[in-house]
Amino acid sequence: MSGMFKSAKSADAFGHFYEIPRNSVDASGKLFGFITNWGNSMTDDISLEERKVIYRARRGLKELDVYFDLYVKNYYLNAEPFEKQMFAELVEQEDPDLLDWFMEVSEPPRPELKDFIKKLKFYVHG
Repeated sequence: MSGMFKSAKSADAFGHFYEIPRNSVDASGKLFGFITNWGNSMTDDISLEERKVIYRARRGLKELDVYFDLYVKNYYLNAEPFEKQMFAELVEQEDPDLLDWFMEVSEPPRPELKDFIKKLKFYVHG
């Protein structure tokens, strides 16, 4: 590795190792696979809790990633604390429940979550 490329090596819950690039040209604009416009200075200022929420937002389910990716890339870091809490609560839910809520097959247990889902849908569909 060159002197300008520093990384932290970590293991996930399954014991797989991965590197998180820090302060490098290669790291600019990427966080947990999300392409961002933040650059290094903003990613260095993200709290551990925010990083966890962003990581949990990566579902691998296209129907949910459409909503979550856009929100993380464009709105999450600048959101009010209450909205960040709503998003954190949302990404903790199981995929089948989330799909039902987004497809309006059933309703979330809290009205605040329902309103937040409407907001996410508006960001995508207008």
